[in-house]
Amino acid sequence: MKHSYRSAIAGLLALGTMLVARPVHAATTYYVSASTGSDSNAGTSSGAPWQTLAKVNGHSFVAGDSILFKSGDAWTGQLAPTGSGSSAAHIVVNSYNTGAQPIINGAGAQPSAVYIHNLAYWEVRNLSVTNTGVAGGQYVGIEYRNDTGGPLSYVYVGGNTVSNVNGIPSAAYPNNGGICIDAGNSASWNTVTVENNTITNCDRIGVYVGAMLFTTPVYATNVLINNNTMTNIGGDGILLYFSNGGTVQNNTLANSGSRSTQGGGADGWQNTYAAGMWCNHADNSIFQGNEVYGNLGGGDGEAYDIDLTSNGTVMQANYGHDNPNGFMFFCDDATTTVYVRNNLSVNDGGTASGSGGALLNFAYGGPTCYVTNNTFYVKSSLATAVTKSNPTVASYVKNNIFYMLGTTSYGTTNETWDYNLFYGTHPGSEPTDAHKLTSDPQFQLPGQDLNGKVNSTGYKLLTGSPAIGSGTNLGATILGSLDYYGNTISTSAAPNRGAYDGTGVAPVIPPAPTGVNASAGNAQISLAWTSGGGTSFNVYRGTAAGAESTTAIATGIATTNYTNTGLANGTTYFYKVKAVNSAGTSGYSNEASATPTAAANLLTNPGFETGSLSSWTVWSPNGTGSAANVEPNNPHTGSYNAYEWATGAFQVDLSENNIAVPNGTYTMTGWVWAFSLPSNSCYMYAKNSGGSGPPAAIITASGGYVQYTITNIVITGGLCECGFFSDGLANQGIRIDDVTLVASGSSAPAAPTGLVATAGNTQVALSWTASSGATTYNVYRGTSAGGESTTAIATGIGTTTYTNTGLTNGTTYYYKVTAVNASGTSGYSNEASATPAAPTNYIQNPGFENGFTSWTVWSPNGTGGAANWETNNPHTGTHNAYEWSTSAFNVDLSENAITVPNGTYTMTAWVWSSGGQNSCYMYAKNPGGAGGSVIITSSSGYTLYTLTGVVITSGQCEAGFVSDGNANNFLRIDDVTLTMN
Repeated sequence: MKHSYRSAIAGLLALGTMLVARPVHAATTYYVSASTGSDSNAGTSSGAPWQTLAKVNGHSFVAGDSILFKSGDAWTGQLAPTGSGSSAAHIVVNSYNTGAQPIINGAGAQPSAVYIHNLAYWEVRNLSVTNTGVAGGQYVGIEYRNDTGGPLSYVYVGGNTVSNVNGIPSAAYPNNGGICIDAGNSASWNTVTVENNTITNCDRIGVYVGAMLFTTPVYATNVLINNNTMTNIGGDGILLYFSNGGTVQNNTLANSGSRSTQGGGADGWQNTYAAGMWCNHADNSIFQGNEVYGNLGGGDGEAYDIDLTSNGTVMQANYGHDNPNGFMFFCDDATTTVYVRNNLSVNDGGTASGSGGALLNFAYGGPTCYVTNNTFYVKSSLATAVTKSNPTVASYVKNNIFYMLGTTSYGTTNETWDYNLFYGTHPGSEPTDAHKLTSDPQFQLPGQDLNGKVNSTGYKLLTGSPAIGSGTNLGATILGSLDYYGNTISTSAAPNRGAYDGTGVAPVIPPAPTGVNASAGNAQISLAWTSGGGTSFNVYRGTAAGAESTTAIATGIATTNYTNTGLANGTTYFYKVKAVNSAGTSGYSNEASATPTAAANLLTNPGFETGSLSSWTVWSPNGTGSAANVEPNNPHTGSYNAYEWATGAFQVDLSENNIAVPNGTYTMTGWVWAFSLPSNSCYMYAKNSGGSGPPAAIITASGGYVQYTITNIVITGGLCECGFFSDGLANQGIRIDDVTLVASGSSAPAAPTGLVATAGNTQVALSWTASSGATTYNVYRGTSAGGESTTAIATGIGTTTYTNTGLTNGTTYYYKVTAVNASGTSGYSNEASATPAAPTNYIQNPGFENGFTSWTVWSPNGTGGAANWETNNPHTGTHNAYEWSTSAFNVDLSENAITVPNGTYTMTAWVWSSGGQNSCYMYAKNPGGAGGSVIITSSSGYTLYTLTGVVITSGQCEAGFVSDGNANNFLRIDDVTLTMN
């Protein structure tokens, strides 16, 4: 599918890092400390630093200046400095002192927390930046914007941590994300470096460089995006849009794209498609050495994408694994050849939704494309197309290895296939290839699927591999100069097939599997693990920790999962796994354990042990009156059984109706004694309430209880009805006992994925991706990594979110989640952590510890001298404010025009009132507009007052205290807060 407004980086550069020399000259170094500074200081030494962002923003810096923020300190608001550097003397924002990176918390007050606007030669280094605002707002962490209508030079963003930026996941790229370098009409950037940053929990995008949408664009030049780590990005990882000669290298994008279909339309534009790393209208770009895994972007959510009008793009030596929508997307209408070479793809694909699901998706148009010397490995459990759709221009697929163990297919129109190796599954659509090989390529560790490009060595070729030296040499322009592993590619000799062009290597014993997870079911346990390589696996079991038998219970397992059946419910089993290949057997994996349990019976009164039909509200008879009831005479187990019988002809249906169950497949059993079989009809049934179900179980005559079973009961409406029907003559009848309705299949759900923890004030909010088949979830918590308690802090959670309240601010909490259904409990999810913190207080001088700062923060209006500060009676600290006079007075002490994000707020204050005033109250409101207030009454000391539900719609708030008092009435005020709900 064609995508408007997608962009790319281009530029055929040699492997390596683009280095920009940093100037050594600095005119003045300014220091800023929120904890020890004062804006009245000169700010030119660490002993006398400035204090506020307002002071920094109000100063015009010159070439060579540095602005250093104190490590461990935090600021709320926007950093938006002014002044420009020069090519010889940059202006540098950095940190000083030791400790945690200084925090710039935008708090949604402005669209960007750090905003470099129309300024040249600025560096932003080593800050921790966050910008969480109201839902539906557009937010950026660090943004450089050029609105000058012409070029500006030099951007450097390095070593920063950008997190929790809640832009709109499907809205315009430049306005929503972690780091955005953008330009307006006819403007552009020259020499942009974004490197060594860590970006987490940001929407929409991780890193964006290029033009604003809906503008007259000019290409950015000399762009380098290097060695950034991005996790849980809501949409795209990296996008180059209108650039020339850009390099995107050595970046990692993990577990992202899952929110790409959310929101949008804020600026009249929405795109729910999100690729991992891609380019659009970008010429001569190189993407190399990158890693993308777990990308869940909508539509064309492949790991990598060459998109519209991107000439000469090179995708080389990249790693993609476990991306359900596939490895590579081609949506290009450029005229200059593009190259996809020397890449490694492991277990990509596996979906057939949208336009994804293929290793190579030629979705639209296309220049001539060479796909050469790539290695593709897909495990047996995935159904993945190799190619999907077809280019409209002749393209070439050569020297590749396709190691396809699962179901696969190929599309071959306008593609020339030659010198490829196809191993594993061979569908009828496998292309014609004049020099095709179909033998085992002999990887060193096939199946290796680990995070980190350095951990992907398993796809080197063993000595004697048929892929060594059997490719065709197409020249350096097509093949490149280095393979995936950094080996030099010969300009004359025949290359290997696949991404490894070195000499053959010796076999190695595979590393031990990792991440073994055990999920309990009914009399069984399901295991899953991550492979570091190995052609098969062995499973070992014990009934005590560390006591697994040295004899495997299963060997030669070809997949990374195994179900151990026939177990005793209630017994805890412990497992370890080993990997095997021709070189030997690995050591043991980590240990995992689980306790199988019987599937839950969803019937309310299965054995009729209430001694009745519960007033017909649980088991309900329909038909001949009194022909169904309960008796104590002939139970199968327990003390009671039900019966259907009468002294005359009868017809009755005894059923349990409208049983609430999750949609799914179920099994019903019942013990029945047909002591005199009803001659017209007699059967047991289960179905959707008021609907249909599988064939009934016909009951036959018996001399005692016989168990009847109905399987494959598919419930689609969330309600089930099951029962027993008899149409009989006088004194014919059946006895019924011990009826069950349980979920079919004995597997617990898979462990939840995508667990994310978001800190709040004394609380942490969790969210995760639903686990198929789960009915509820359990949450586990600890205070160290991997130290979660085995006792859940919350159980029976019916949604995929949970908020843990009552926590200690400043303490880091770690969480895992399990999924539960009638068959058991899954293994643990991934671990997530967060550190709750007190909310931002938007009151600038809450404790009056700076007096009234010359009336510029707290401002009294009314009777002169009736509001001031004192040191005699603070609630905390050394100062408090007061409203008092020796004669009648009327005064309003307030902080005016406080810049805040629109939203709902709570105001608190500690006040001590003498009483006797004509009027005395605390208030917060939109300046000159609506808000709320709370009346203050007399007290013998400080009392906490709280005003809730203050809705701010103007982006500013006014908060204050009004006293209309008589002589010597007083109101003392201290520790005022204004926080967003």
